[in-house]
Amino acid sequence: LFSLDSIHWQSSNKFHGLTNGNHRVYVKTIGECVLGHKDFAIFSLANSFTPNGDGINDTWEIGGIENYKNSEITILDRYGSIVLKSIINGTFEWNGKSNGRPLPTAIYWYELKISDGRILKGNILLKNRN
Repeated sequence: LFSLDSIHWQSSNKFHGLTNGNHRVYVKTIGECVLGHKDFAIFSLANSFTPNGDGINDTWEIGGIENYKNSEITILDRYGSIVLKSIINGTFEWNGKSNGRPLPTAIYWYELKISDGRILKGNILLKNRN
């Protein structure tokens, strides 16, 4: 049996209508023997951010990635040059800099290799003052 709140149980391991973010699924046998729980995340990756220092939307975050140790993020510029490559072992925020320098306004491409085998690819608009 499967549950998201350890109160309401169902025989299917599929849940519908989940929101983005962190979740925990509990598992037990029909005979009430608890097998354990597993944390998981449904990712919501913003498609833009504005690292202009105003305290609003200054970083690009991957909420829930802390549940997947040894995941890898690679961010490329429009020429295919790597501006960020990092192994993630906790929370992740990118401040729009490469080697300590602010990057120009542009669209950047990311590839997120999640340690469970999933690969997410997409682009993100970094909008600076320029």
